[in-house]
Amino acid sequence: MTDDSSSSSNVKTLSFLRVGKRRLEIFQKACLKFGLTVVDHTTQNAFVLIDDELDFVSASKTVKSSTNSTPIFIRTQWLSDSIKQNRLLSYQSYVLQAAPCPILPSATETSERIHFKRERAISSSASDTDDESNSKKRQLDIQPIQPGELPRTTGIWLCSEASSSTPVVGNPNEKIIEKLREMSRLYLITNDKGRSIAYEKAIEALKRCTHPIRTYEEIKALPYVKQSLADKIWEIIRTNNLVKLSAFQSRNDVSTLALFAGVWGAGTETTKQWFAQGFRTLDDLRMRARLTRMQQIGLKYYDDFNTRIPREEVTRIETIVKEAANEVTPDLKIETCGSYRRLKATCGDIDILMTFKDGKRHVHETVLAPLIDKLKQIGFLTHDLINHSEASASTSGSTSEQLTYFGVCRLSDPGSLHRRIDLIFVPANEWACSLLYFTGSATFNRSMRRLARRLSMSLSQHGLYHGVVRKGVEKINTGQPLVTPTEESIFQYLNLPYRPPEDRDH
Repeated sequence: MTDDSSSSSNVKTLSFLRVGKRRLEIFQKACLKFGLTVVDHTTQNAFVLIDDELDFVSASKTVKSSTNSTPIFIRTQWLSDSIKQNRLLSYQSYVLQAAPCPILPSATETSERIHFKRERAISSSASDTDDESNSKKRQLDIQPIQPGELPRTTGIWLCSEASSSTPVVGNPNEKIIEKLREMSRLYLITNDKGRSIAYEKAIEALKRCTHPIRTYEEIKALPYVKQSLADKIWEIIRTNNLVKLSAFQSRNDVSTLALFAGVWGAGTETTKQWFAQGFRTLDDLRMRARLTRMQQIGLKYYDDFNTRIPREEVTRIETIVKEAANEVTPDLKIETCGSYRRLKATCGDIDILMTFKDGKRHVHETVLAPLIDKLKQIGFLTHDLINHSEASASTSGSTSEQLTYFGVCRLSDPGSLHRRIDLIFVPANEWACSLLYFTGSATFNRSMRRLARRLSMSLSQHGLYHGVVRKGVEKINTGQPLVTPTEESIFQYLNLPYRPPEDRDH
């Protein structure tokens, strides 16, 4: 056994707790290589390697149910890193520490805490006047989830990491990532969302690697990567090719579905039906398919909608919307979300979020209608796609009053392309969660929702709820809403370091 410090030699016998079967096989081989003896965790043993998602309290409860003492818990990342470096590293920096007992603050300390300002909780009572609303503003001291209730929020939780720390460009595994991303895209087109997400998770694991993956053991040590996917990555490393991808790309149905997927308003089921009906080209759709009004517009501007929008053009579009909004509905807070807010050079479409600056409810006041009329009058909006008030139930069981408009816009410059634009009005109490949701990326959002679920919480564009009880995917209890005046407050509830929009581009 080789080690880099005397401390690692103290580990002679160890056990594993809640480590998946595939990873366990890899780790057991590594233990044999490094001269470590593996025993059952019910055995009295000083060292227990635990899954990276387990927290100290959960691990202690599990072990104490079968032993009388609390061992030293070590993250499995210790063995993963040892495998990568082909030597047994010191375990000291991988030890899971018990969370310290919280110290209750004095009255003076409490008054000096940093508070989040928040408008009074929105009430549907018609008796509350605007003046009353202003007089009932209050300070909110956001209380984070207690440390002992949290899983580890680094490594496995992508939302805890800055996307700028894992760039694809210049990544030593960039060629692997490119092929996996294309596989993910094709699986999504063919409506195999499960496999598409599995590839996206593997991509994120590879993006975190600061060195080129060279061995099969290193692949198997990556989080999220199961046997079949590990075999494909190994094939790419050995041959610089992936037979599955080449076969996928050469399939007539896949290439046709990929073409049809570019028609706005056509989902995966629709594109499959078109293929089954014998359509193979866009001209086939124009001449023979029965298209909805939205699909007709999507087909008419197929090339425009599938051309990325330069950032400078999005800025000009945003300015036009803000100027028109100020004329017809003053005092709106407006933010362009999506790729634009993440500071990307180009965008697929434009998502513009808005609410009232004063945070009041304005129950009977239309917001989007006069703005849309104004934008049409100046020739900016050229086509309507979807224009409706969203009356769906939010996760709290109450009704959300988000208003949505999907349309087509175009700058007045000669040769300007038609662009997809979404205008979304949200109630003030949903602003922060909606801003987080519409900013993305989808992968970052998915990670935050998974973490919230792990904490018996629920996160959506409508709000953050705690005390959620689930039975499988069904919510038995929808929980209670938490006050989220800012995006930062959402991160604080989840005990995550705040990530600005440009660091959510995973």
